[in-house]
Amino acid sequence: MDGSTVEGSQGAGVRWPAAHHERRRPHGASGVIYSLEHSLDHVQASDDYDAVQLSFSDDDTVNFYNPELEDQARAPEFIEYIGDLDRLARTDFPYTDSGLLLMSPKLLLTTLEAGAFPYVLFPTRIYSPQAVDEDVPEEQRWALTDPAVVATQFVIVQLRQWTNVIDLERTIVTQYDARAKRRVEVASTASRDPESIRADQVTHLALSVDEQDLPGLLRFENMPGLYAPQQTKEACRAGGLRGVAFEPVPVPRG
Repeated sequence: MDGSTVEGSQGAGVRWPAAHHERRRPHGASGVIYSLEHSLDHVQASDDYDAVQLSFSDDDTVNFYNPELEDQARAPEFIEYIGDLDRLARTDFPYTDSGLLLMSPKLLLTTLEAGAFPYVLFPTRIYSPQAVDEDVPEEQRWALTDPAVVATQFVIVQLRQWTNVIDLERTIVTQYDARAKRRVEVASTASRDPESIRADQVTHLALSVDEQDLPGLLRFENMPGLYAPQQTKEACRAGGLRGVAFEPVPVPRG
């Protein structure tokens, strides 16, 4: 975290446990994973962010979401934000306007211990609005070192591999049918257009591996979002991680 991009210790691929291929789920078994979300108990409105990203050259084209894209060369030395440093001191998972995966080193290490995954880090600088605004030149911003006006502990994490373990043939997706006034199954959608799966429409999630074999953080190519298995949730709770919420998928329905 010295201002350069850092490659995750697991290299270019997920290191699965030795028994990974032996513990395949029984036919029809339903998995439960979690969508990793921000805890928003402290915000007053949807745009009440912990930090707001400063724009940089190519920021509309650099992609930190897709694991297959390597945009490190076009990213700046630091991703910069202006934020509430008091609020940032009380969270491990800041709520920002950028949608980038910004987290504390503690949260990153906790998720890695729950299950290794390949990643790349991008260093950040978050400034107090009392000290900096977007008109202050970059060289003046980067000269700031006082922790009272700049936070440098957070990192942006890019996962470097899709975890494609959703069994599309057995996963059931439903949508609300206004005419029928009930949810109806649209499981065929998954087979016809895999990218159409939405986590909030899944009622039966079938995985091709056991949940305990999943990495600590994961992205599915066919279901947008950031996800985590049960062991990550338990590790975060045990470690006292702040600012992190876990929404179950499938979502329990009354």
